[in-house]
Amino acid sequence: MRLTNQEIMNTTDQKWSKVYDGGKDFRPLFPVDLERIFALLPPDQKKQHLDIGCGTGGLTRDLFHRGHTSTGIDPSSSAIERAQAATAYLDRGINYICEDFESVTLYEGPYSLITCKLVYAFLQDKKKCVEKMSNLLSPDGTLILVTKIHHSDEDATPISVDGREVRSTLGQSFSEVRELDLEWATCFICRK
Repeated sequence: MRLTNQEIMNTTDQKWSKVYDGGKDFRPLFPVDLERIFALLPPDQKKQHLDIGCGTGGLTRDLFHRGHTSTGIDPSSSAIERAQAATAYLDRGINYICEDFESVTLYEGPYSLITCKLVYAFLQDKKKCVEKMSNLLSPDGTLILVTKIHHSDEDATPISVDGREVRSTLGQSFSEVRELDLEWATCFICRK
């Protein structure tokens, strides 16, 4: 029996909302990390931002306060509720969508910046999702993908991905892929 998109979304929402309802949140990008990342971005870029897997919206809000029009998307209704409650300028340049990125159709693009922090390991069809991210970017846009990587099965964790696999997948959709070591994760900066 094949599940409908709504059934998949309900299951995903329940799974992740349970995490957020338990008081869990995920590691933010520290200001020093953001500064290192932003130093590598074109300064004249239009500031239309999509945050995939926004969780409670910390990065979405941070980029809004840096001048971006920001949209956060996350499958957890609990996370989105927390993000909305923490956002003073809701619907005035910042908004949130409670949907699964893999199944949603987004009409707001193209985006000059897409961020995807600690989500890649959980994507079911990584290649298809990376292609979708690339298609949502403006021609001069940038994807910032932050993930934990491992180099062998011995150093793998539940949230890490094979470094060779992620490099290969990104390389199929982007002509330029740079890496930045954040000590606790790897940041991939991708351009078409």
